[in-house]
Amino acid sequence: MRTWTLIVLISILSACSAPTDNGQNEMSTEQANHFDNVSKVEVFGDSLRIEYEIYDNTIIQHRIDLKGTKDDGFDNSYTVTSIWSSREASAIDCKSELQIVWDSLDFRFCVEQVIRRYDSLITEAGPWRGEASDSLNVFNQKIIELQEIKSQLEKIKSKRIGRLNSMPFYMPFDLLRTIEFSVTDLRTDDQLNRVLVEDYETEFSGGKNFYLVNSTNDTIGKVHKNEYMR
Repeated sequence: MRTWTLIVLISILSACSAPTDNGQNEMSTEQANHFDNVSKVEVFGDSLRIEYEIYDNTIIQHRIDLKGTKDDGFDNSYTVTSIWSSREASAIDCKSELQIVWDSLDFRFCVEQVIRRYDSLITEAGPWRGEASDSLNVFNQKIIELQEIKSQLEKIKSKRIGRLNSMPFYMPFDLLRTIEFSVTDLRTDDQLNRVLVEDYETEFSGGKNFYLVNSTNDTIGKVHKNEYMR
């Protein structure tokens, strides 16, 4: 990953992810690092120290509770490992478009590409496994939901319906990771240039953050998708 991209990612982490101490944070080199290969350090008062390791497209945040167990009986230190990728928006040119309006964002995809994506998801979900137990019913429900969306997509392709009647909440963000897309900010009528995707994992949770970048390279928003909690 280019150096400038890493600078952008670090700026995003500082602005969007780190807590503040009365709006102040300071760089510190006085205290010895807790971890090896640290590229950057931030200190927030006497409560939090963040040490960053950067490896190509991976950023590791060691968020260190400086008070340990002294204030509340718990050491709230934890580590965030983030793998970053970037998806560029493009002009959509196809016979049938899928439009998804998500909050103030207008996403456009080629219906054919979305159908192919859902074919893959149905295959990955595996064959129908019968109805012998509750656990199998839960498994089968995933296939039913995928097939229902594909059925709606086929109707959009044949012009029988104009748009999806129902869909998973994060559907446009899941799609943009694998297929071509365009997206317009309806508040400003600005086309977004790219979406930065952060796949993160901690000791107790994991998920994705999507950072929306407009035509002037400003980050106009962040969408968080928590995928599991331990």
